[in-house]
Amino acid sequence: MILKIFGFLDMFAALLLFLLKFGIGKSFVFIIVILLILKSLLFFSPVMTVLDIVATFVMVLAYFDIYSTVISLLFALWLLQKGFFSLLSP
Repeated sequence: MILKIFGFLDMFAALLLFLLKFGIGKSFVFIIVILLILKSLLFFSPVMTVLDIVATFVMVLAYFDIYSTVISLLFALWLLQKGFFSLLSP
């Protein structure tokens, strides 16, 4: 059950990272960033944790309108596929 909740969190973070390019969803950024950091520290896996923390850093930069389209889309895709596979797990 908790894996599915974290999957939805990752998918929402991916959507939010995409929408920040258009200035939509700025009020949710810091809540999602804090939840992603807590999730990554709770379930410590060296590669996944580093990528999650970098994704949150990219999200904070996008909040301040420092937006790289390629990097942000790569991290949005990373979070989206991670969330999708979390939802598929039993």
